[in-house]
Amino acid sequence: MNETIRNISGTIWDKDIPAIVAGFKAEGISEFTISDDPCGLLRTLAVFEANGVRVQGLTSVKSPAGEIPAILIRVA
Repeated sequence: MNETIRNISGTIWDKDIPAIVAGFKAEGISEFTISDDPCGLLRTLAVFEANGVRVQGLTSVKSPAGEIPAILIRVA
């Protein structure tokens, strides 16, 4: 996995997603991961997709506990 990809491991509020996507675009970030596993994750992913990003599939990221699963997302 590319270590320069940003990972979101905390709570993501639906209302913050447009600003998150805009910030990633402004910084030239083309991919990021989500490693948090909250209730309502499908809804969160749907809101991300409505804001111009696409879920690519599963990957893993490093954490203090070792490698953990994450969702890879591409900024369109």
